[in-house]
Amino acid sequence: MKIYHIEFAKTGTDLSGGEVCMLELIKHFSLKGHQNILLTTDNGEYSYRRNLPPKTNVSYKTINSFSGEKKFGVLISYILRIKLERDLIKRVKIDEDGIVICHSDFFPNSIANWLILKNHVLLGQVLFFICVRRDFFAAMKVNLLVSIKSLSLRSFTTGLTNGFIKF
Repeated sequence: MKIYHIEFAKTGTDLSGGEVCMLELIKHFSLKGHQNILLTTDNGEYSYRRNLPPKTNVSYKTINSFSGEKKFGVLISYILRIKLERDLIKRVKIDEDGIVICHSDFFPNSIANWLILKNHVLLGQVLFFICVRRDFFAAMKVNLLVSIKSLSLRSFTTGLTNGFIKF
């Protein structure tokens, strides 16, 4: 199964607590044999490659936003990322049996999550901190709130840093 991780809110090259949680999830899913696709920024790819073991089953789909962040600052960079995200999402093929994880509800990530839903007409809405694939996470002993909505593409948003997911 492919798991798509959305992390376009990345700034700088250090890791936040939420990003550390995301990397732990990627490592965990990789050990279970799942392919991870990380939709992120160029500086995000640099930071995450430094902090993931070399054999982690992850591929990167990136936007080039770090130069804009350094030139215009974080806020303007976030606004500029929306177009870059949209263009990237149009090029990425999302498998119908995949899972999309948006690792925060901050607007660069939530807009990308919304764009994925918009571009895939078979999808319903994403409910923050809700999982629509109980069987997948039950096998990993992860406690999540579960939506009764059945979607062809399993899409959800996690609240890792808020303790909604417990390992």
